[in-house]
Amino acid sequence: MSNKRILPAFILAASVGFLGLHRFYAGRLITGLLQLALFVPGAAMLWRDFASIESLQTFDQVEEWVQDHPIHPLPWLLVGIPCFWALIDCYALIARKFRDGSGNQITRWV
Repeated sequence: MSNKRILPAFILAASVGFLGLHRFYAGRLITGLLQLALFVPGAAMLWRDFASIESLQTFDQVEEWVQDHPIHPLPWLLVGIPCFWALIDCYALIARKFRDGSGNQITRWV
């Protein structure tokens, strides 16, 4: 039985799970780093792509921007995979199937 608790892990997973913080809390450092390593570059790519939208003034400028900036799936995948992964972890925590870094199930809420 794990000495970690479901409630803090669930709060982290439900709020910022895409960053893998709930996995760091549970002692699963490698998968926490993997979630972080997927999300951060994807978010940076999306930020870079959409940062120039703020300066557009007219619909014609927006239309021109859209034509010059095709949508690439990579940043969406890099952001989407950790988000979906966090949802699965939320379910695993509620179902008491989530394990800590030692392989013990986290079963107690508080």
